[in-house]
Amino acid sequence: DGEKLAGGEDGTTDEDNGDKAPAVSTAAVLGMTIGELNDETRTKFGIAADVSGVVITDVTKDSAAAERGIQPGEVITEIAQESVATPKDVMDRIGALKEQGRKNALLMLASKTGELRFVTIRMD
Repeated sequence: DGEKLAGGEDGTTDEDNGDKAPAVSTAAVLGMTIGELNDETRTKFGIAADVSGVVITDVTKDSAAAERGIQPGEVITEIAQESVATPKDVMDRIGALKEQGRKNALLMLASKTGELRFVTIRMD
């Protein structure tokens, strides 16, 4: 079962082909649209090769993320001091924090050049 689950994340199993695949590549959370950090998004936003995480592709106007100065092209590297690599990781971490009754999420963001900063966002 573990091998089947591990293989499912990259869409190689028959069960995951189809409608589910696009939902994993991008997601909307906390007023941000997030996507996988790949060659295409690195080029589009000019993100350095040594930056890893989940890229923010859009920020909703007047959202909690916009209030904190988060910009498209920044990369979420950690949430609550745990690394994230896919939009699903981000959704899982936010969900876990909400289950714990947390009101805010601490994000570590990397700029396009790799400069790191911490941002706290309200989870409404």
